Amino acid sequence: MAILTLQPAIPQAQGLISAGLQSRILSPTDADFTARQESYWSNSAKITPACTVQPQSAEEVAISVKAPVAAGQKFGVRSGGHTNWAGSKNIQDGVTSDLREVYAELDKHRRAVTGGRGGNVGAAGLLLGGGNTFFTARQGFACDNIVSYRVVLANGTVVNADEQTNTDLFHALKGGSINFGVATGFTMTDIRYDKVWGGMTFFPKQAISGAIEVLSSFTDNVPKYINSNLVTIFTHMPDFKDIVVATLYANLAGIKKPPAYKK
Repeated sequence: MAILTLQPAIPQAQGLISAGLQSRILSPTDADFTARQESYWSNSAKITPACTVQPQSAEEVAISVKAPVAAGQKFGVRSGGHTNWAGSKNIQDGVTSDLREVYAELDKHRRAVTGGRGGNVGAAGLLLGGGNTFFTARQGFACDNIVSYRVVLANGTVVNADEQTNTDLFHALKGGSINFGVATGFTMTDIRYDKVWGGMTFFPKQAISGAIEVLSSFTDNVPKYINSNLVTIFTHMPDFKDIVVATLYANLAGIKKPPAYKK
């Protein structure tokens, strides 16, 4: 972890440094800062904060919230960084708190959770937004699988929220995005899995009307095919120099070419 040494050059970082988070701060001159900026999925989200702080606990997240507020500084919070508009999880010339998730540990135990459908999506933002996942037909929305939250409130207080404690906050976070606090921990029901079959195909634009009909039929039959997931996108692809129908398949039972995809 790089240590910020040019303290006077970044006034937005002074409160964090005074609070003891100097070793967690990345400045724009650090290679890790650049790497984290490039990790944003959408180019429109790559606005530039004055510095990035990478807290390692809920208590450090609380400090990263209180310090900028006390200094009158703007701050933003990110996880995987998949939302595609500027300011959604970054802040120009302010302090961005960088909270990252890891799926690799779950994979060792053949387990999964209802997180993002892409490896770079992360979990926190999607879970707070409600979340459509590969498991939605089987498990409901991603947020339906959350048992409890660990949350840093706007005043820096760290609380738990579940069906018995802070119940209003618990239900508000199930789709309420980041408007009610910074979620630093999620207790979730896990999902056992073995193999997944899937892939992607492309069809010419002449197939659009047929693709709409098939997608409608697939949706009507979701209760029959709870392990099959289908994403259909009508988009211009530079590689094809034309509009195409892109389809993404994922069968969570590992069945190759299951009946759900016959049409």
